Amino acid sequence: MKALIPTLVSAWILAAVPATAFEVIRLDDGTVLRGEVVARTDSTVEIESENMGRVKVKKRHIVSSPVKDSDLIPGRKAAQLDPDPIGHTLLLMPTAFTPPKGSMVFRDFELLFLTLGYSPTNTTSIVAGALFPISPEFNAITVGIKQGVYQQANGAVALAGNITVPVGREINDAGFLWLLNAVASYRFADQVGVHIAAGGIGAQGRGENVQGFSMGLGTDIRLGPHVKLLAEVLHGGTTFDPGSSGTLLNAGIRIHGDRLSADIGGMRPLEDTGDLWFIPLVTVGYRF
Repeated sequence: MKALIPTLVSAWILAAVPATAFEVIRLDDGTVLRGEVVARTDSTVEIESENMGRVKVKKRHIVSSPVKDSDLIPGRKAAQLDPDPIGHTLLLMPTAFTPPKGSMVFRDFELLFLTLGYSPTNTTSIVAGALFPISPEFNAITVGIKQGVYQQANGAVALAGNITVPVGREINDAGFLWLLNAVASYRFADQVGVHIAAGGIGAQGRGENVQGFSMGLGTDIRLGPHVKLLAEVLHGGTTFDPGSSGTLLNAGIRIHGDRLSADIGGMRPLEDTGDLWFIPLVTVGYRF
């Protein structure tokens, strides 16, 4: 049972904590141990945990904790320390980080679009989604993958792509929409994240052959242990017609625990919208 991680502790405090102090250790299978470290060797850490009693773990399985990077097995890269269970994405824009190995992540957009993702490794995430089946006239099925190519504690680079196929009785002649982006992310002192995405978008198949540019710039700012401010600007990939895709400004608040996350925000097209202020955006995520 994963425990809640209430706060992020800065590195200079962690370096000063003695061996018997309270610590939080996350393993590469997603397990979180909270308690007092009672012993350390060159290859193991023994912790008196709140949820599992006394446990001895091998350092090569530790992906984030107050254990210093120099204590880990050489070559082992520390994972992102952000406790947000949906920290691999902003409101709509992906970040370059990926969920821990073995994680399953469910997200629900506006009670309308549902996705389920799985991470076979610490750097690979696979996702599939579809519209809630309200009508046989129209639906959309999406399959995507994010592959990390570089990942450190506070920085990462990944490739993210997906294919969306509209289906339904009225659109059997439609082709498919593809989106491919390179994404780079960096966190400053585990409090402010900056994310950049750039790539292409296209509609292909059954008479369609249209391409365009896809770009995104976003940030997440931690306001408290369980609260984030999210903002992003997206161009391309906002409609099923890449040639007419506009630019969206999205902003909102994320409230989260160790597994459950909820986003409340709004989307505003930057083109002429008349009297439209924003479109409400509500998402809920859960990481198993």
